[in-house]
Order: sequence, then structure tokens, then C-alpha cells
Amino acid sequence: MTSRERFLRALRHQEADRVPISDAPWETTIARWRREGLPKDKSPFDYFGYERIAQGVDLSFQLPKVTREETETCKIVKDGFGATTRVFKGQESVPELVDFAITDRRT
Repeated sequence: MTSRERFLRALRHQEADRVPISDAPWETTIARWRREGLPKDKSPFDYFGYERIAQGVDLSFQLPKVTREETETCKIVKDGFGATTRVFKGQESVPELVDFAITDRRT
């Protein structure tokens, strides 16, 4: 069964050979997997059998991204949603949420 067939069956609530699997590992995670034995000539998608499901929808407010502050270890950025986040340098992780554009009903 192809990834497309598997995914369409899942959307139609039909039986498939297995549940579709999708992931988006960070580059640092892939580098670690390579150190732990992931073959250099294989992508994680091929090696683990992920379905390649690409979605390109930007649901932000389309606000300009503005760097508010930058230090040796992090950047504080106001993003397209209007949220202020702390992004740590040299490591991939989910940004720390610092402040929001909308904090109550009046804003």
C-alpha cells in the first residue's frame, strides 16, 4: 500500500495496512540519530517509513517578525502571531512564550 492510499483510507475511516505516520524531526535530532546508527545515505522518512504529508498553511496574522533583543544565548522575537518569544541559540527547541498580542478581551 502506498503512503497516498494509506492516508486516503485513514481520512475515509477505512482499514489500511497500518496507521499513517508523519513526523518533522529537528536537524539536531537527525544528527543524533546519525551518530546512533541512522545510515548517512537514508533520510529519516525513508528509514522509518514516514508518510510525507506536507501542509503549507500559514495561519498567523502576517505581522512582521521583529527582533526585540539579542544576547549571546538567545533572541527575543515578536513573531507573525504578535507573540513575543525567546529563541535559544545553538539548540533547537520550541520557543519560550514571553508575551502575547492579545491578553484580555479589550486587547
